[in-house]
Amino acid sequence: MVSLGEKAVLAEYDINAADNLRARKALTQVHVISKTLYFVITLFTLASVLMLFQQVQQFGTSILASAAWSASFSASPRRRPSPICSPGSSSR
Repeated sequence: MVSLGEKAVLAEYDINAADNLRARKALTQVHVISKTLYFVITLFTLASVLMLFQQVQQFGTSILASAAWSASFSASPRRRPSPICSPGSSSR
């Protein structure tokens, strides 16, 4: 599914064009997102398999909890820190 989505998005861009800056930017972004999705799918699969066995069920639960915790913080909006000296301001 991830590779199908990747191919569908990249089909809109021509990487062989003379001015291919947008295509290369899209290619990079799609690759990063697909690698991230593969990692998340692998993580949840591993945690789900671990939860099937009573001896390591607590470990699988911990993996799922930490993944949910980190996902909630990575999805939260961030404010950019204000620069100490903004351009155009004088120090007088």
